[in-house]
Amino acid sequence: MSYLPQIKEEVDAFVKKNKTVIIAIVLCGILACFGAWLLCRYYDRSAASDYRNVTDTVQQIERDNQSARSDIGHAAGSIERAEKQLNRATTALDQAAGTATKLQKSAAGNETKLDECQRLVDEGRRNIEEAKSIFADVDQANKSHGTQTGSH
Repeated sequence: MSYLPQIKEEVDAFVKKNKTVIIAIVLCGILACFGAWLLCRYYDRSAASDYRNVTDTVQQIERDNQSARSDIGHAAGSIERAEKQLNRATTALDQAAGTATKLQKSAAGNETKLDECQRLVDEGRRNIEEAKSIFADVDQANKSHGTQTGSH
């Protein structure tokens, strides 16, 4: 056990000689620990702030996504309504086209009838002119033969 007192003496001698160095090393250790503690607090607060920013950003993205889903739903509804209107308009146009075709056929038939009527009117005028001519010839013949009497 003689070894322990010898170590104690050496440590005491070292402490007496290098008291300021030991105090400086202890102070440096304390400062290093304090600096590490401050650094940890800084990064902890920075991480918490970043976490809040990320959380806020994620919440904003979720709100934006919900809004986009809602807008897509409204757009889909508008597209469906527009498609129904388009189908109704197409049906109406098809019906109008059918009606127009019927009217064109009817107009073509009416034109044929009008042409026939015009031909009959023209033929009737020729017949009237021919009848007038015949009556004028008969009157002329009667005058020349003296068979025509005066007005009764």
